[in-house]
Amino acid sequence: MLARLLTPGDYGLIALLGVFFTISGTLVNGGFSAALIRSPHNTEEDFSTAFVYNTAIAVLCYAALYLAAPAIAAFYESPALVPITRVLGLTLVISALGIVQSAKLAIDLNFRTRAKVSFLALMGSAPVAVACAYCGMGVWALVVQSLLSSILTLALLLIHVRWIPRRFFSRASFHRLFPFSWRVMLIGLADNVFRSIYTLVIGKRFSPQDLGLYGRAEHWAQLSSTHLVGVLQRVALPALSRLQEDDGALVAASRKFVKLTAFLALPLMLGITAVADPLVRVLLTDKWAACIPMMQVMCLGLMWEPIGNIDSSLLQVKGRADIFLRVEIAKKVLAIATLVLTLPHGLMAICCGVASVSFASLLISAGTVGCLLPYGIGRRMGDVLPILANSLAMAALARLAQLPFAESLPKLAAGVSAGAAYYILSNALLRTECWRETLSLVLPLLRRKGIIR
Repeated sequence: MLARLLTPGDYGLIALLGVFFTISGTLVNGGFSAALIRSPHNTEEDFSTAFVYNTAIAVLCYAALYLAAPAIAAFYESPALVPITRVLGLTLVISALGIVQSAKLAIDLNFRTRAKVSFLALMGSAPVAVACAYCGMGVWALVVQSLLSSILTLALLLIHVRWIPRRFFSRASFHRLFPFSWRVMLIGLADNVFRSIYTLVIGKRFSPQDLGLYGRAEHWAQLSSTHLVGVLQRVALPALSRLQEDDGALVAASRKFVKLTAFLALPLMLGITAVADPLVRVLLTDKWAACIPMMQVMCLGLMWEPIGNIDSSLLQVKGRADIFLRVEIAKKVLAIATLVLTLPHGLMAICCGVASVSFASLLISAGTVGCLLPYGIGRRMGDVLPILANSLAMAALARLAQLPFAESLPKLAAGVSAGAAYYILSNALLRTECWRETLSLVLPLLRRKGIIR
């Protein structure tokens, strides 16, 4: 709804700040969240030390952004970015106050509460943002949504996790957590800077309108890893950490995560590719139609990203943050080289480069894990290819189902219905392993809710 009321230029204006806020957010976290999740024996001093560090760095980052706001606006030749930067920067401090509570939920594998917090924060902030957009506030509707979402998230975390710091900063805790956390922070920094470089370069080379279109295409392409599959990804690190001493059990659990991730991500991304045209025209209106081909290309490439994320969890579980760091640096060098090569050829060439790098990154990470555990590229592809073949058949059927219709809404309904029906029925009739695993997870939940008996 919000995208229907705002323009690609409004979204592009916010995206211009992406590099500065992603770097600041990574520094604020400092890898302490991952260190706490991985550690089997955290003390009150550990949690308090992480809280003090996160909050102090957040305040420093906000001060830096506040002072740098005029320079950022001058760089992009957009004076409106000065107040936007200074208001959005408050989200860094607000979010830092809830990092420990979020980590404690992950340690307890309480992902249901984390999902509930995210959902309620979205439901609370989205209507306000829509009202602001309807009243003509333009880009400030997005600023209000981000700020309000941060406030609601913190409030809900404080309600669900009754924790406040009872100790102060402990030098001993810091020295115990920091050797692991700084490597994770550098990895996260490299990853986020790499992602933001695309925004920085596109925002400088092209218009905010073009950046808004690229950002919307990227948003849909990352849907699988940031939303639906994201829940499964957040379970992986703490769950696999409990098996770090047993390589056989670790590989078995990893294969299950890979299969389930592919079972969800591949049909979702290929399905979006198949119905992209009517999907954008119905949900976002024709003013966003220029992002359709970019979205299709990026979906085809970034559908591999959630599967590769399992390798990141495995390297962290094995305590090989050093190898993890080198692998991520190699991926980023490849990505930056690809950006340099594709930039002169326009946005579609950049999107093709992003898709190619995503698949190449999967091969690099899977090959590296294969040197540590008996789960390399060959076994990985053996687990994924049957799911990929069925997902491709589903996408082809969804595409064919749209042919009899001329209007976007019937095309979208026909494509989604045909694709979803095929994928569900084919897996149910064949009783695939992932289908049985999904049922074992979903049916008990439905019974607890009283939906089925």
